[in-house]
Amino acid sequence: MRILLVVPPLDAPPKPLVFDPVPAQAPFPPLGVLYISAALAHEGHDVTVFDGTFRKDLDSFCRGRQIDMAGVYSTVLHYSALLETCRTLKAHSLPVVIGGPLPSCYPQLITCDDVDFLVAGEGEGAITMLAEHVEASGEYTIPPGSTIPNLVWKDHGIHHSPTTRVEDVDSLPYPDRDNFIFEDYMAVWKKHFGFTCTSLLSSRGCPYTCNFCDKSVFGTLYRARSVENIMPEIFYLKERGIDKIWFADDLFTLDKKRVLSLCAELQKEHLDLEWYCESRVDTLDKEMLETMKKAGCSWIGFGVESGNPDILAYIRKGHDLEAVEKAFRMAREAGIKRCAYFILGFPRDTPQTVEDTIQFAMSIDPDSVEFSLPIPIPGTSLSHDVETITQGFDRFDNRMSLVFEHPHFTRTEAETMVERAYIRFTEFKRKADPDFALEDQW
Repeated sequence: MRILLVVPPLDAPPKPLVFDPVPAQAPFPPLGVLYISAALAHEGHDVTVFDGTFRKDLDSFCRGRQIDMAGVYSTVLHYSALLETCRTLKAHSLPVVIGGPLPSCYPQLITCDDVDFLVAGEGEGAITMLAEHVEASGEYTIPPGSTIPNLVWKDHGIHHSPTTRVEDVDSLPYPDRDNFIFEDYMAVWKKHFGFTCTSLLSSRGCPYTCNFCDKSVFGTLYRARSVENIMPEIFYLKERGIDKIWFADDLFTLDKKRVLSLCAELQKEHLDLEWYCESRVDTLDKEMLETMKKAGCSWIGFGVESGNPDILAYIRKGHDLEAVEKAFRMAREAGIKRCAYFILGFPRDTPQTVEDTIQFAMSIDPDSVEFSLPIPIPGTSLSHDVETITQGFDRFDNRMSLVFEHPHFTRTEAETMVERAYIRFTEFKRKADPDFALEDQW
């Protein structure tokens, strides 16, 4: 089949005081689409990708092309662009499949007139089996009892096939980076940061149950790629001129044995490669951090979320402030830069608990920080705690807008609160370094 995959454009504003404006989906190509493209190509399908990050005018692109089916990727930030993209594709009489984080957490999108199929969850099996069914039958209708996983469709009602996960993630084809405008992404990195960087996914799933976290795509079952499977992808990226890699795992450091094994391979190969990852504060230790540093790790992002114990308990974070302090101290001693992620304005946050968080952010003295407002993503426990959603998905932009009715803050107060947190942290850092800038901390 001839299949078109579309990444809609995204016009979310940059975070204040953090980065210069860059193309909205930059700096990383969406790995989910790369995996879908690879899975389809592996089954012999002719795949074309239209990446709205850099390409414009999807209508002209489709005109005159032979396309059998179109797939559209979407996060919550793509909502408005998703609907417009589907309308454009339908104007060319194309069957439309949508997938990604937004359709997975909000499968009600199947009711849109311009959507024929929706993939809720991991998409490799769903899209390849759907393509196989259509190619074999010539029909875009799904028979009763279909074994296509994770698929939602319309046929005299809404139907949802059973949800499954890819158990053996080593069995997946490597992400299809050749079908993207790879050089354009790298040019953005070069222009704004002076080096090239891209993402790599070495595991899927996270077993923790933070109340704000969306698990609709990868779920809570942790599945890790083997070191033997990861290394060829790293070699490929080095050959493509990549200077640094971001491991985009939800929780890179969950399996200490695997991390140490990967670090040993990286050291053995002498790749001269810097890399970043994200971690909980309670899933690493001194040995792991020192080994990671020797293997090229230069930056870790930690989900701290709050500096108030009651708020940490409310969001079910599962760590205490002492664990945060210990992790940040050990990472500093290992020579790894530390970024602290904080969310201000949970439903139970008050002016005092927010102040506690800002004070705590300064007390642990991270190299960089990100402050944001909570987003009640559909299906999360947080979404059930929010009584009134005041803004649509089109306002779920970069976690900088308050999109629900808060008992203690107006929308303006909450958004100003985040801006002030950035300003206060920057002023704090500039006491020791007058030239400090958050965008320089990569």
